[in-house]
Amino acid sequence: MLLANVLGRPLSILILLINLPFIALAYRQIGLSFAIKSTVAIAGLSACLAFIKYPDVTPDKLLTAVFGGFFIGAGDWACYSWRRRPRRHRDSCVTHQQE
Repeated sequence: MLLANVLGRPLSILILLINLPFIALAYRQIGLSFAIKSTVAIAGLSACLAFIKYPDVTPDKLLTAVFGGFFIGAGDWACYSWRRRPRRHRDSCVTHQQE
């Protein structure tokens, strides 16, 4: 939102343009399937930003940046903590064998 205000371009277009190098990097480093899924997700986000009207939470630009940083950090934490959680096997809950 802040970058869109500074550059005078729609946020939906900026999201696509900013993520193009990362999509190319994902294709080279991870693979075509991941790059396609990422492209679809980014295009979906851009479409939602273009067609769904959302209100400004606050007109204060500093507070907007703080909110954005907080929610991005919370989302990253949720993703990484979920992936690190050890997975339980079905047999790990059994304490003794029945005869």
